Amino acid sequence: IADTNTAEDTPLTITVSSSDVDPIQEPSYLASSDNENVSVSLSGVDEDGDQLTLTPVLNWNGSATIMVTVVDGAGGIDSESFELTVNPVNDAPVIDSSAVFTTLEEIPVEVTLDSLYVTDVDNLYPIGFTLTVLDSGDYSEFYSVDGTTIIPGSDFDGTLMAPVYVNDGEEEYSQSENFLLAVFVENTNDAPILGFIENQETDEDTPLTITLSASDTEGNELNFSASTDTAEVTVSIVGGDSLTMTPVDDWNGTASISVMVSDGSLTDSATFSLTVNPVNDAPVLAEISIQITNEDAPLVLTLEVINVDEDELIFSATSDTNAVAVLIESTLLTLTPSENWHGNATITVTVSDGSLADSTLFSLRVNSINDIPLSYIETNYTETTGDKIFTIFYEDEEGDNVTWEYYYSLDFGASWIDASVDESIIDTTIWHSENDIPGIESDSILFKVIPFDIEEGISDTTGYFSIDNDHSTAEILLPSAEYSGVVTIPYHLSDMGNDTLNLYLEYYQDQEWKSATVLGDENIGVTEYDGFIEWDTHSDLNNLDSLDLLFRLTGEDEWDFGLSDSLVIHLDNEVGPQLLSNPQTISLRAPIDL
Repeated sequence: IADTNTAEDTPLTITVSSSDVDPIQEPSYLASSDNENVSVSLSGVDEDGDQLTLTPVLNWNGSATIMVTVVDGAGGIDSESFELTVNPVNDAPVIDSSAVFTTLEEIPVEVTLDSLYVTDVDNLYPIGFTLTVLDSGDYSEFYSVDGTTIIPGSDFDGTLMAPVYVNDGEEEYSQSENFLLAVFVENTNDAPILGFIENQETDEDTPLTITLSASDTEGNELNFSASTDTAEVTVSIVGGDSLTMTPVDDWNGTASISVMVSDGSLTDSATFSLTVNPVNDAPVLAEISIQITNEDAPLVLTLEVINVDEDELIFSATSDTNAVAVLIESTLLTLTPSENWHGNATITVTVSDGSLADSTLFSLRVNSINDIPLSYIETNYTETTGDKIFTIFYEDEEGDNVTWEYYYSLDFGASWIDASVDESIIDTTIWHSENDIPGIESDSILFKVIPFDIEEGISDTTGYFSIDNDHSTAEILLPSAEYSGVVTIPYHLSDMGNDTLNLYLEYYQDQEWKSATVLGDENIGVTEYDGFIEWDTHSDLNNLDSLDLLFRLTGEDEWDFGLSDSLVIHLDNEVGPQLLSNPQTISLRAPIDL
């Protein structure tokens, strides 16, 4: 049998055979090794020989002498030896166990050679060894590897089994088999993640609501909160996840909005900008309460308006009745009731900035006020004697019952004296001046009337006029006797008013006074006079014979007749007896006593 070899840890089987020229029995074989590190065994195969298996102990290498003996059963024996060389072979290292690895969620764990328990019969561990951590396998979705560092995945909770192996650096059989390294991962609370929020914009005076979103791996209950960097925008969370941003009225600009989400212990936040676009604001009129004024009294109001955009404003106003006139100048509204009108009106005021407008209504109440009556005196300014007649006109808007007071003045209005009047004729007042100022003649008389309804009205005063109550007097100086033809009548006239006097001679016939025919001028022209007047009785009373003819003489001073004087005379203008060609009947009138 030739010398042979095998590799470390590798059994070797050879066939041993023999020959026998006179075989009696089947041969049998015996084998032995001079080295305990090599075991031998024989197993029958066939008549041609047995199988000899040589098995080195694990990890041993060296030489052993193998002795093989054959016995024929009849006492014949033969032996043969050969050299078995076991060549050394590198043994792969073996990871027996590892240290205990415990970490928190997402907290990396570094695996080192020192954390592994490795057996290597050929090499001194860990000198020259390398370590490899694999990221494949059933747990690859739950962790990642960075070199020899194991990083547990997000939200993983449990035991990771990461395959690792070591290499002893030899050319062959240097790598150990994979070892499942256990890493115990304890779950920790993860901060919620706020969803992305874009920059937002809205129009002035327009609230904006957006829906917030967030995720939380543990499924914790989440709460949102928000804040703003400007007081002009208020923020509120409605319904848990709705963020409402409300600009204050009439504001525009940019605000920075911060949003935070919390799971009770951890938070996430984000900031975005809110742009509030300017929008034209309508001017706003302040409300106007009920306004009250009195009849004939204009009312002026100052209009108040909120004009946040400071636009140029245009005001207008209307009334629902023509009885109230409206006028606007700048912000002043003037309401003017028609004269003597009272009642209620609705006033509409409108303000416009050219594109937007606002209106308001209010009520105007015009109280009824008693209109004092007005009076007007109409008279002529000629001299008057005795009664002075005035035509009185008056106005009273309410048609009240108007009463009057009458006064006259002799001292240019310095003092007034009650006048005696007669109001029996409608619209006519008669002043009995002779009752108040008898025997007075004056050209500076004033007369005043004051109307009353429920209060004193506006009076009227006449211009200066003349009163002559110092009447002229006429005195007949003719004896009461019988006269005929032209009667010369002596008289005496007097007038204290220094007026120019005229004479009037009248006789009474047929129950009326008739003007007498006077010879000469009747205009005497003096204030005190003794004279004669001639009455042509033939012209007036021809062929009259009367025992009781009454005549009178009156002076007139251009304004009024004075006091007359009268006389009864016997006038005989009858024609004397005449011779007639025919007989006539003559009637005689004689007094008859009854």
